[in-house]
Amino acid sequence: MRSRRNDLFPCFWGFIVAPGLYESCLVMLNLRCLGIVFDLDETLIVANTLRSFEDRIESLQRRLSCEADPARIAGMLSEIKRYQDDRNILKQYAESDQVVENGKLIKAESEIVPALSDNHQTVVRPLIRLREKNIILTRINPLIRDTSVLVRLRPAWEDLRSYLIARGRKRFEVYVCTMAERDYALEMWRLLDPDSNLITIKELSNRLKKSLFNVFQDGNCHPKMALVIDDRLKVWDERDQPRVHVVPAFAPYYAPQAEANSAVPILCVARNVACSVRGGFFKDFDDSLLQRIDEVAYEDEIKDILPPDVSNYLVSEVSDQKESRFILFSFYKLWLLVIGVIPRITGSKNKDRSTARFGYRFTTKRNRRAAISNRRYRYTTTVRESCLSSPPNTPRLS
Repeated sequence: MRSRRNDLFPCFWGFIVAPGLYESCLVMLNLRCLGIVFDLDETLIVANTLRSFEDRIESLQRRLSCEADPARIAGMLSEIKRYQDDRNILKQYAESDQVVENGKLIKAESEIVPALSDNHQTVVRPLIRLREKNIILTRINPLIRDTSVLVRLRPAWEDLRSYLIARGRKRFEVYVCTMAERDYALEMWRLLDPDSNLITIKELSNRLKKSLFNVFQDGNCHPKMALVIDDRLKVWDERDQPRVHVVPAFAPYYAPQAEANSAVPILCVARNVACSVRGGFFKDFDDSLLQRIDEVAYEDEIKDILPPDVSNYLVSEVSDQKESRFILFSFYKLWLLVIGVIPRITGSKNKDRSTARFGYRFTTKRNRRAAISNRRYRYTTTVRESCLSSPPNTPRLS
């Protein structure tokens, strides 16, 4: 690199990074690709065994015996019924490798699971896919029926997966982070990515992380180039939390209509967020960082060169709410000014407690039409905070 003081000797900056990190980041930048980390349970799937179904039903029945509120009792009874229905489906599969759905007998089909490496063996699992219910029945260990699992896939996963690999080009390098047992986690991801388009068979062992720390410490992806999709924020290191897009926990038994009633499915919102983050990241990389790189000299400070960071384009839910309230307040105030309801601004001199927060009050006659025409205000009222207590309930698209 050039130097402002010395043209005789070559100058350079040196950095210590994890082995392989420079090469992997360079490839990702050239391909316009970022990293994305998925949590599994309650983010993309909900899975239960016969034992976990029994435990959840028993727990709800104990709570039900102590409940007095009729509305809560009705809700808990409905939740128990949903657990029991799925338990009965799983029980049929575990006992006979077949289920009866809507009067139709559905038998399990054998699916071959390729070996992850030369040290592993090919596994054949009996699977039943109930596509109308977004349910998959599988067996973690094909030889042990007690390892049978009923898996519910979160709606709109297909849309998110299609975006990540649109037209055969990867937009994101995918990682999976889960604290679950390895065999279980491998099978759950295989159900989500059956054709291995997001993570190849050879890469899967290295892309599946059980430790949150290891996701960004193995030299495959820099934290500033990675977006995390998870239903919990606190499990992540504090410095990585700004890069986490938190989604509501997937709860198909407690709130089965929550996803269906949403104008935009949760995972479609996550897709839009990923699209926005990727667009903003590479726009700044191309328009700002690359344009300045030739101007950098040996004597410059590294802190003055700010590379793009995923956290810069990921707006937190709290910030979104504050911004929405501010916009709502501004439009409400503008509307009042247009129709002539606000005659004056009193500022902080207003002694009224209800108006001190917003710094003004407005007066108007009971007959609004007369008030606008003759500007004779006799009836005094104040802006109530309740009209601004919550923004419109619209889905966030980016």
